[in-house]
Amino acid sequence: MQPIPLRDMLARNTLFADLHDEELDALVARMSLMEVRAREAVFLQGDAGDRFYAVLRGVLKVVASNEEGQETVLSLLDAGTTFGEIALLDGQRRSATVICSSRAELAYIDRQGFLAFLAQHPAVRDKLMIALCQRIRTLTERVEHLSVLDVPARLSRTLLFLASAHGTELQGRHYLQLRVSQGELGGMVGATRESVNKLLRSWDEAGLIAVVDGRIQILKPDDLQRLGLTGA
Repeated sequence: MQPIPLRDMLARNTLFADLHDEELDALVARMSLMEVRAREAVFLQGDAGDRFYAVLRGVLKVVASNEEGQETVLSLLDAGTTFGEIALLDGQRRSATVICSSRAELAYIDRQGFLAFLAQHPAVRDKLMIALCQRIRTLTERVEHLSVLDVPARLSRTLLFLASAHGTELQGRHYLQLRVSQGELGGMVGATRESVNKLLRSWDEAGLIAVVDGRIQILKPDDLQRLGLTGA
């Protein structure tokens, strides 16, 4: 798959969609490109937050670890998404680890360059703050919902979220463009791989979903949506 042109990617990203052409051009001029191998970490939880990244090609996962070393997959990142913005703005250490699931091409800008860009384009700061607040609000609502739901409801909502963020829709069916392992899904919903496997098999047999070439197809999104409200 060919990488997305950086300027086009930034123009479509919710964080930068409201920037003017000259603002986008100025930002792109300050960014550099890099390639990352599969299973290589872009940065680790606790590292200094000194870069902001845009994904041009590949798939990455965001992982957080607790004091016992248990890992939770917080989200998946594919072409067209950005990460590292908050640490870049506040200068704090990384709150999670980002690892490449496949070979990736990234664009990045360091904190000094990004702050210089904001100084030259002060109107951008307000636009970014509004976009980041919306992202935080959406994440908070998702965490609140997942914390009070049972596993079937959490999994159904997570599949619908992934389909919305990383999928396509055709004739009422939703297709995830990413290959997501059952272990990764378990980490995202706080369940064991075995529990996820059992639910996916049950939903496959009921005709709610199908798994084709390692990708999940949501055949009956309305039924899956109802599971997200009621659980099993």
